[in-house]
Parts: sequence; C-alpha cells; structure tokens
Amino acid sequence: DRWLTPSETRRLLLAYGLPLVPEVVASTADEAVAAAAELGLPVVVKTAAPGAHKTELGGIALDLRDEEAVRSAVERVGTPVLVQPMVTEGAELLAGVVQDPVFGPLVAFGPGGVLAELIGEASFRIAPLTDVDAEELVTSGKAGRLVAGFRGAPPADTAALTDLMLRLSRLGDDLPDVTELDLNPVFALPDRCVAVDARVRVRRPERVVRAKTW
Repeated sequence: DRWLTPSETRRLLLAYGLPLVPEVVASTADEAVAAAAELGLPVVVKTAAPGAHKTELGGIALDLRDEEAVRSAVERVGTPVLVQPMVTEGAELLAGVVQDPVFGPLVAFGPGGVLAELIGEASFRIAPLTDVDAEELVTSGKAGRLVAGFRGAPPADTAALTDLMLRLSRLGDDLPDVTELDLNPVFALPDRCVAVDARVRVRRPERVVRAKTW
C-alpha cells in the first residue's frame, strides 16, 4: 500500500494515453534551472514527494519567470522537484478513479483546483463507462457548467474530456490494484485538455469471500 513516485505515475498514465503536461524531475537547483530553460519560462516547481498534497504542504511555486525565481523555489520546496511549463488558461477540473469495496472501480469528475474539496459536487459512475456515461459526467452538474463556458469563458473541448473519462475507466477496470487516482487540476481548453498534477495509490486487492457460489 503506497503512493507511486512521479516517474511511476507518469509511465502508468501515459500507457493509457492520458494527456499530461510536460515535466522534468530535478534533483538539484542547477538541474531545475536547466529544465526550466528546456521547457520554456514561465514554469512551475513542485515537490516530487509521492502522494503529497502540494498546496497544503507549501510544496508548489507558480509562475517562475527567471533563473533566480527557480533557484529560490527549489530551495524553499526542497529536492527532488518537478519542473513544468506554466498553464494559465482553461477551466480547472478534477478527474480520477477510486476502487469501491462494493461497486468496484468508480470514475470521478468535478470542479478542480485548490478549492475542489470545498466546492464538492464531484460526480461518479461505475466503470466500465459507456460513451453516454462519459458524456454525462462531462456535461452535467457544476463541472458541466464550467465545461460549457462559465461567465464568458470559451467552451472546453467536450470530446477530449469524454475521451479522458473513457481512458480512466479502462485503467480502473484493468487495474484493481490502483486504489486511488487523482488528476487535479485538469485544465480544460477549447481544443484539448491536459492534467498538470497526478497522484496514484496502489494496494493489493482484498480477497472477497462470497456467501453464495451462484
């Protein structure tokens, strides 16, 4: 029972074709500065601690626009760190998978960002999802209002978000040992969506003993 490292998490999610922001793991401030130059400023620096709630721990620094800012962020956050390009546009959403002891894999979708737990309103569907299930998740509730374009914002790419839900559904159905998977935030843009933070917890599934054999 453990959280995957950022590198393990990224390999797993890319294996299922999930849209992720580019990132580099840096062990020193010099490596972080080099990564920022490679990715292009401004960048984000985050703690690479497995399973960390980065905002709550102060483990994230946003909109870093020069070498000095990157070095200062690495010193404050502590190594190792993740360096990512700064994404500033799009609605912030949450997507994920959780293994329920009764229903099995559930796929979640809702408003994201640092206020996700306060806002609530995440919706769940049992995996495997149908196309209709995935579309309903993306277009209903408060998250659906964000996807449609809230208060003058452009509508997000519904097809890309629906595809994301179907890929998460397949992952959760294939891998019962992935007991918790959080993508938060997922930035929903007019022409795509991209996850900028991910956490994955794995655990051996418990053996279910049934009273009946039929």
